[in-house]
Amino acid sequence: MLHKYEIGTLKSAENPTFAPMSPFYTTLRSRVEQYFKEKNLKPNHAPILIVYSILFVVLAFISHYYAVAFAQV
Repeated sequence: MLHKYEIGTLKSAENPTFAPMSPFYTTLRSRVEQYFKEKNLKPNHAPILIVYSILFVVLAFISHYYAVAFAQV
C-alpha cells in the first residue's frame, strides 16, 4: 500500500541527512511556506506554548510548596 511513497532504504541507524537544496527539500519548504501564508500564521509563534509554559511554572511552584510544607521531618 505504501510502496508508491517509498523513496529509498536506510543504510544505517544513524540520523539521516538530506542535501539542503535537494528537490525534496525545496518542494517541502515551499509547501510549508504556502500553508503558513494561506492560514495567515507565523511559523515561529504558537500562543498555546506560552499558556503551557505558564501553567508548567505555576504547577512546579505549587508542587514544590506542598512538598516542603507537608514533608515529614
